[in-house]
Amino acid sequence: MKNNSARVRFLCQSALLAALYTALTFAVPVLSFGMMQLRISEALTVLPVLYPPATLGLTVGCALSNLIGFVAGVNPIGLIDALVGSLATLLAGLCSAAVGRLISAEKHPHRRLLLGLVFPVVFNALLVGAELTALFLESFWINALWVAAGELAVCYVLGYPLGLGLQRGKVYRRLFHMEEE
Repeated sequence: MKNNSARVRFLCQSALLAALYTALTFAVPVLSFGMMQLRISEALTVLPVLYPPATLGLTVGCALSNLIGFVAGVNPIGLIDALVGSLATLLAGLCSAAVGRLISAEKHPHRRLLLGLVFPVVFNALLVGAELTALFLESFWINALWVAAGELAVCYVLGYPLGLGLQRGKVYRRLFHMEEE
């Protein structure tokens, strides 16, 4: 029974994170789509460093945001973006989760978060930059740099303080019902 309860909790947490990611994306839709994106929701990409299963909710939230953006007419490349952007989010989440497992929160709390946030910047710059280049025939490096700039700003200006706040006092453990290690 405990195993089934854990699965239900995981699915509920993933659904809540997907909904939160989507809601934050549409809080300021004009900044969430285009070459230079400042998606407030990308601040949540710090969560896999603290709680690896958050990767699923963020990936689903990214796909939902891009699909809803397509249907709403604010993201003309939403169908392709749902695949490419979600792949970038998934890969970044997996790598960030690995950093969270490898680097101690007690010994290196800042290093853990700073390094974990590199992956959303890099994967989005490379994959979404390539997507924009393929669709709009612009320079890959210009696209990658624009995407990286927006991602860097949100991840480190919003995501890093969010991660510090959750990590301090182990707030994330209470939020995600994690047992002490």
